[in-house]
Amino acid sequence: MKYSIQKPSPMKARICLTDCRRRGWLGRDRDQLKEIQNRLAGSSAAMRRKDTAHGDMLDAADGYVTAWLLWQLQGNGEAQALFEGPDAVVLSNPAYQDQDIRLD
Repeated sequence: MKYSIQKPSPMKARICLTDCRRRGWLGRDRDQLKEIQNRLAGSSAAMRRKDTAHGDMLDAADGYVTAWLLWQLQGNGEAQALFEGPDAVVLSNPAYQDQDIRLD
């Protein structure tokens, strides 16, 4: 059987990026996070958590990452409200900075 190799088509990813900022130590700075987000096609959410060590980010950001996946994969309306609309919780959460939600 003969297989043909085709060039993959661009994928529209739906990504939630989280990073940390801790006094005296930075994960990625705002410009680096924006650069990563600018490379993505499709909807994305990016934010940096204040005063959180890099190793603690999996636990610290889990709620938003889980909510993003519930919305994007299952259409969960409660999770959607965290990211969309004038009262999007993500945008006003004081534990985060440099929040940027891009929806297509």
